[in-house]
Amino acid sequence: MILLGLPRNQTETGVFRTRASNCLLLTVAVVASCIMVACGVMIVREYSLSSHYLKTSCRISGIQKSGHGTCTYCDRKKEQEKEKNACKDVRFPCYTIGVKYSKNQVERSGTLYSDSLEAAGVQNQCPYKTCKSTFDENKVEVEKQLVPYRTKMEKKTLFECFYNEGEGNLVILFKKHTRSEVIHSMLWPSLVIFGCGLLFIRLEMHRRGIKFCNKTSLDMDEPKTPLKSSHHQPVPKIMLDDRSNSMPALNIPNNPNTNIELRCSDPTLSKDSKQRLKYQNQRPSSLDSPPSMMMGYETPV
Repeated sequence: MILLGLPRNQTETGVFRTRASNCLLLTVAVVASCIMVACGVMIVREYSLSSHYLKTSCRISGIQKSGHGTCTYCDRKKEQEKEKNACKDVRFPCYTIGVKYSKNQVERSGTLYSDSLEAAGVQNQCPYKTCKSTFDENKVEVEKQLVPYRTKMEKKTLFECFYNEGEGNLVILFKKHTRSEVIHSMLWPSLVIFGCGLLFIRLEMHRRGIKFCNKTSLDMDEPKTPLKSSHHQPVPKIMLDDRSNSMPALNIPNNPNTNIELRCSDPTLSKDSKQRLKYQNQRPSSLDSPPSMMMGYETPV
């Protein structure tokens, strides 16, 4: 088997393509990692907290004012306004909604929140809040949020809710995410990262010529040639000086006493240099011995 080295320009092109592919794979892996982290914070955390809540039926027992909350109001972006000291602290009324629910045929009471993240937050004393420019605007906005709950309280309507089996006073209105959403949010980014890792390793092995499954990358890329029989007839001699980019078709006569000689120009060599490949097939000494082959490289002085 004869191994011919690639020209320098083709080698540099291959290295550039490999590096570009590695950069692309690294970018995709980083983006998938960011998506997986974001999903872990937004989806997995809420699901893990809401998994401690059990389904039940609730009715509103009362709506009570529990003081005031404080928020920071800015006319524009907070970062720009904070630098100019243009933001201000505004108060808003804080209300809590009490509910009654049944657990093991025993009526219990608790405080209603929107979801498990709000129930576990540091400002869980004010589950219904807003932030406008004045206290009066905040009061009007909070009253709008409480209108549906006042209606349910007046009609004594039962609605679906979830209570915390560990802390019975925590009741949430709904669960945001399901188990299938958590699985999909973790599965697909993980598969993308795993696939990018495999492709990165494969490209590095191909670039360095490392064996893969007992075969080098060069052997895997080379086409397999059929085996020649021992009774193969020798090839006649033909002289060809190829100075173009294409090789013309050859009509070889059936003459066992001829040889083949191929001359080709290499653009990477100097003008006075030529690369010559000689393929000489000789008549075998016996029927069982295959024809011989010689390769020569000549540089005229």
